[in-house]
Amino acid sequence: QACSPEYYAESPVSFQHPLADQAYWLWVGTVEPRKNLEAVLHALHLTPADERLPLVVIGNTSHPYAQQCVQRAASLDLKVHWNPHRNPDSGKPSDEKANLIPWYRHAQGLVYPSRLEGFGLPVAEALLSRCPVITTRHSSMAEICGPYGLLVDATQPEELQAAMASLYKDPAKAETLRQEGQRRA
Repeated sequence: QACSPEYYAESPVSFQHPLADQAYWLWVGTVEPRKNLEAVLHALHLTPADERLPLVVIGNTSHPYAQQCVQRAASLDLKVHWNPHRNPDSGKPSDEKANLIPWYRHAQGLVYPSRLEGFGLPVAEALLSRCPVITTRHSSMAEICGPYGLLVDATQPEELQAAMASLYKDPAKAETLRQEGQRRA
């Protein structure tokens, strides 16, 4: 797998999305157990209400685990936008990976605590899109980010929440990760 050529363009193809004017966390991928979306939900629940940003989840939700996550988010009263990624012409979910670029670019950060990845394409796409990355230190994604991502233990939602808080509260750190992450990618 490789990132689409649009990720390397200075002015990528983009379209408006419904959250372009507000801060949010982003999670991209197939919603299945190894991707560990529940850890993100738990971390958001640990976040003080006045600092809690909505979460945008973009990906295939056909796995039964996805319904478990939907129910968990509702039980925790979290604001989660499930698959708002739509093609502006058809209104249907887009198959174009390049259409994720605006979602990455406007996000507070990609939160991707996957327990197991062969490569971790969303991490590379986020870095190329100038999106800060929070991911796990015990998989291939640590190698992708190098020192330009915040690395956490996937089994520790408290550590994930602390990384999210540090990006939220330190815009200078977030900007450094945007610039240096893109250079690394």
